[in-house]
Amino acid sequence: HHFHYGYLIMAAATIAQRDPAWADDWGGAVEMLIKDAANWDRDDDRFPFLRNFDSYAGHAHASGHAAFGNGNNQESSSESINFSTATILWGAATGNEEIRDLGIFLHAVESKAIEQYWFDADDEIFPADYIHSQLGIVWSNGGDYATWWTANPEEIHGINLLPITTGSLHLGRHPTMMRQSYLHLLERNNGPPTMWQDALWGGLAMGVPAGALFEFENNPYSPESGSSRPHTRHWIESLGAWGRVDVEVTADTPHYAVFVNGGARTHLAWNPGTEPITVTFSDGIAGCVPPGG
Repeated sequence: HHFHYGYLIMAAATIAQRDPAWADDWGGAVEMLIKDAANWDRDDDRFPFLRNFDSYAGHAHASGHAAFGNGNNQESSSESINFSTATILWGAATGNEEIRDLGIFLHAVESKAIEQYWFDADDEIFPADYIHSQLGIVWSNGGDYATWWTANPEEIHGINLLPITTGSLHLGRHPTMMRQSYLHLLERNNGPPTMWQDALWGGLAMGVPAGALFEFENNPYSPESGSSRPHTRHWIESLGAWGRVDVEVTADTPHYAVFVNGGARTHLAWNPGTEPITVTFSDGIAGCVPPGG
């Protein structure tokens, strides 16, 4: 449910940022979708608390009935992150800090699980003789370099990248991981990708921004059905200019990102509220962010 509803909640959050009256009219329906996958209200007995999220494992399950021999599983970690990102944005846009903080919790915990269980960012999880850079599906008792419908490497890698949004930036905390992932794709694919290039280049941009920009500018492609050329260009060129995600600098708002390119830092912040705010970063940079800016 979170894979599919995440797209609807993301669309609703985007509308809510621009049309609060629409959010007032449809908020109950949107919040029902959030509760269906990750109910935050212990007093609402229509859905179990956090329903599909395994706080012990640190990630959601796309199939949690435990009827498979390998237990529960989740394939598209990126679509799970899309759900938590959308939940954050909906809560922020509607001024509901409880929902916003639910999304922050889901994103913060699951992003660390993705680094370890899907990508083995620290090279400490996968068996020593495992030949792949990552998994396509994580099970209760292991994982597969596969998808439910194909063994095509482009889709194994792509299904754990799309959709590319600002919620995807957690992958940029490990640029070497993203570089290795793309190199492994080239190896297993016997050459450059011929489908979902925009998602795959978007992932590469978090490891080697200049490399992703070169691929984008020098290879014809057809956009993945959920993306567009302007979106992909904006993502890749922005990272090309700003550099890699800077994990050293934080801010006093949850809605921020910092990048470093050589010795130059770029600080970004978003203000979903109706009044100006001052955002202060841990390196001493501060600035006023206007409403909606």
